[in-house]
Amino acid sequence: MRRSPRRAALVVALTVIGLARPRLADACSPLPCAGWTALEIHHKTPIPADGVIVLRARLSGGPPTDADLAAIAVTVTGPGGVVLDGALEVAATPDALLWRPAIPFAASTPFDLAITVDNTGYTDRCDAPPAFAVNGQVLVGDASLAAAFLPTITAEAAAAVTPSYQFEDIACCDDGQPNVGSCSIDEWGECASIRGRARIDATFTADLAALAAAGDQVALLGFDLDAGAALLTSETDAPCITPTAIVHATGETLLGTPICAGQELVDQLGPVDVDANEALASCMEPPRNCATSQGEWDESACEPWDGWAGGATGGVGDGEEAGCGCDGGDPSLAALGLLVIPLARRRRG
Repeated sequence: MRRSPRRAALVVALTVIGLARPRLADACSPLPCAGWTALEIHHKTPIPADGVIVLRARLSGGPPTDADLAAIAVTVTGPGGVVLDGALEVAATPDALLWRPAIPFAASTPFDLAITVDNTGYTDRCDAPPAFAVNGQVLVGDASLAAAFLPTITAEAAAAVTPSYQFEDIACCDDGQPNVGSCSIDEWGECASIRGRARIDATFTADLAALAAAGDQVALLGFDLDAGAALLTSETDAPCITPTAIVHATGETLLGTPICAGQELVDQLGPVDVDANEALASCMEPPRNCATSQGEWDESACEPWDGWAGGATGGVGDGEEAGCGCDGGDPSLAALGLLVIPLARRRRG
C-alpha cells in the first residue's frame, strides 16, 4: 500500500538531481526573482586609457540584461572633481559589467568611483539587500589596450558519481519511502541512492596574473572572472573546453585550441553501485528496494538491498537538497544537483 505524501511548505522538482519517474509537480520550479547581491571593482592594476572599467557583479535569478542596469548608478570622477560621461553595459561574460567612458580616459590619472545599487524596483529580491554602495578608485596607466590573447590554462580532473533517484536505484529502511511531493531527500526518511553514473569533473584555470597585467581588459568566455576557472562535467567522455578570449572594450575575440582533462578516467565511466551504508547507518531493519517494473514503489513487492553491512562504512549522504530556491547562485556543480562522492565498485553490464 502506498504511503500518503507528506505535506511540505514548498515543493521542489527532484528532476534537478535526476529523478526520472514519476512526474513531479510544476510547483517545484524555482520561484522567479532577481536582485543584485554583489558588485566589486575588478581592477588591482592600472587600466589602459582606451579601455573600460570592469565590475565583478552577481545578480540573483540569472545573467543580467540591459533592463537590470537601471538599478545601478555609477559616478566616475577625475582630478578636480570633474565627473566623466559614460555608460554602464552588460559584458559578454555574465559575471561582469563594463563602464565605458564617452571619450578615452586621461593617461596616468586616478579616477574615483561611487556606485549605488537600488534593488527596490524588483518585485521579489530573493536574498538581495534593498540597497548597497561601493566606492573605490581605478588608476589609468600609460599602456595601450592589449589585443586579444590566451593566457596559460591548466586543467585538473577527478572522478565522481551522480547518484540516481529513480525508484529502482533507491534503498529505504524502517518507515522511509520516496515521496515525490517533498522539498528534500531528507523528507523521504531513511532512504538513499544505491546506484548512479560515474562522471568526470574537470576544472580549467587561467593565469589571472597575465590577465591582470593587461589591465583585466581581456577575459575568457565561460571562465569565472574572480577565480579564473571554468568547471565542466561529463558522463560520456573526457571534458574538453575551447577557450575564447575577448577584449571587453572592442569585442575582439581569439579562439584557442581544445583543452581536455581526465582522459585517463574515461574507462571508469558508466553505471556504478553506490555504497549507501553510511547514509543508512541508523536503519533498525535491513534496507529494501520496492520498485516495480511499472515504475511504482510497492511495499508489498520489496527485495532486500544486498549491499547493506549493518553499520556505517562510507558512502553517499542522504541529505541532498533537491534544489528549490530563487538565487541564481554561482555557476557550480552543486547548483546543478551533482553530488561528488568517491567512486564505488563498478557495476557490470
